[in-house]
Amino acid sequence: MVCPRKIVFLVTNLMHVVISQSIITDHETLCKSLETVNEIGSLKQQIAKQASLINDVILMKKELNSKVQQIERNTNDISDIQKNLQYLSSKFTTSQDKVAFNAVRNTFLNRTADITEFSVVYDAVLYDTHNAYNKQTGVFKAPSSGLYIFTWTSGVASNKTFNSELLLNGRRMGLSGCNNQNNLGYENCANTIPLLLQSGDSVHVRMTNGNYLFGNHWSSFKGWKN
Repeated sequence: MVCPRKIVFLVTNLMHVVISQSIITDHETLCKSLETVNEIGSLKQQIAKQASLINDVILMKKELNSKVQQIERNTNDISDIQKNLQYLSSKFTTSQDKVAFNAVRNTFLNRTADITEFSVVYDAVLYDTHNAYNKQTGVFKAPSSGLYIFTWTSGVASNKTFNSELLLNGRRMGLSGCNNQNNLGYENCANTIPLLLQSGDSVHVRMTNGNYLFGNHWSSFKGWKN
């Protein structure tokens, strides 16, 4: 027969063992719980950092899109500017290439006898886009190469004559005859000659023979680049 005291002792020891194991188990569970909490906290921090990075990336993407749009607008502006510059350049080149002059004679030429090979000077310039006509010599010098049109008119009184030629670098390129002999009225003669010129070529009118030429703007020499 077992002694009651011994039974109490055994029960008490058993309870201590159970309690000790329970404490150990609770401690381990608590440690695991703390580790889990720490891991969760670390994960939250990582998630927060990633969220911040994602926001930064989103902002950078928005800024990049904005810069791309600005670059596209700038590119369009540059393209428009280039087109305008090309247009203005072409207009400037065209305006620079438009050569024209118009000279008239103020003074009268009136001789009793015929004279020959007399260079005609048209001493009043109405316009000259490139200062290519010399009103002292009557010579036009081409400022650029191309096709030019020249025309000259000659006013002649009754019973007078004025025959002339157009010279290119001293070479005859055209004639104009204005014979008003045995005519009581006035005569106005003209001729028009197209010439292919090189830059620096000289063109002028020379009287071949005659004795009269109207002034007061009735006689003229003009030309333009076609």
